[in-house]
Amino acid sequence: MLYGQSMGAEITIELLRQLQEMNIAIDHCYLDGAPCIKLPPLFKKVMYLKFKSMIGMIKKKDIDSAQNGGLLKKFFGGDTEGLRPMLEAFVKAAPLFDEAVQRNMHFLYGSEEKAYKLCFHGVKSAYPSADYTIVNGYGHLIYSVKETDKYIGLLQSIICGTMSD
Repeated sequence: MLYGQSMGAEITIELLRQLQEMNIAIDHCYLDGAPCIKLPPLFKKVMYLKFKSMIGMIKKKDIDSAQNGGLLKKFFGGDTEGLRPMLEAFVKAAPLFDEAVQRNMHFLYGSEEKAYKLCFHGVKSAYPSADYTIVNGYGHLIYSVKETDKYIGLLQSIICGTMSD
């Protein structure tokens, strides 16, 4: 089983692609909060400079102060939960997987996370045969933290092949 959360889910998708090229089969690929974003080149450059300056400011603070600081709240529209710069994001060209591989891909999104709001439709169109779980009322990766037992149960049901549609 491959597993990735947030940006790690993008790395997991790339790992799955490389394993496919080497004809290594994967039984399950679980992707939690996969942003799958592509930013236009000019936007990337501006974001990089802004991000670099924010990192410089954050380094001078502790995590709580940085997360609740005015600059990040303003930059992320008050939602500092995921701290992901996904503004004006577009779904990037996703690696192509055949239907059999897609059926082994499991995506989970919280209904309140930006990755769901900005990227879900593109991910769904790229991988129409994958399994999708949307948990209502949760932000980016919060379900795994607040509902750990249910989250582990979901993973177990995927591994054991007992997941219900």
